[in-house]
Amino acid sequence: DLGGPSSIFFGPLAVRKSVQRQGIARQLIRHVAHIGRDAAAPACEHLTISVVSTRSDLLPWYEKMGFQRVKEAPFPDPERTTREVSMIIMQAPIEALC
Repeated sequence: DLGGPSSIFFGPLAVRKSVQRQGIARQLIRHVAHIGRDAAAPACEHLTISVVSTRSDLLPWYEKMGFQRVKEAPFPDPERTTREVSMIIMQAPIEALC
């Protein structure tokens, strides 16, 4: 249970490098937040995402959007990596993203 009963879990998120910095990730996150707010309200309070620990450079971007680090979780498929990797779980209030 990564997000809890009042959360929508979304991720990991990736945008093709050739189209990055065009607001696509922000639009996707906001769209998912709107779905959570409109379809699941009032039960859905948070959007929960996971970020691969090797991409810690993305954390400040998510934090600017309103996400906070909640915990670290094991990488779901450790056989697919040669490095020690985990998932950083982050949450933001749905209303802050809409």
